Amino acid sequence: MKLTGLYFIDEYKIEDEQAVSKMPISEQIVLNTLGKKAMTFHELMTASGLDSHEIYSAIDWLMGLGFVRMETMPASPEDTERGE
Repeated sequence: MKLTGLYFIDEYKIEDEQAVSKMPISEQIVLNTLGKKAMTFHELMTASGLDSHEIYSAIDWLMGLGFVRMETMPASPEDTERGE
């Protein structure tokens, strides 16, 4: 999964409070951290306090269920210079 992008909550899915309450803690933290904001992977990692593996796993799982979606961002000049 490519991590460069902005992550958003699907607001229609998040209204299912029962489904959210049954999620693992790291997935709940990701959803609560995102709130109504769009964040990059690194912003999400910094704000949530989770490590990169926990964030990656939670995002992958949440995207698979349709709770979170990602919009790809164009690479920054710094990323292009580093070959990312």
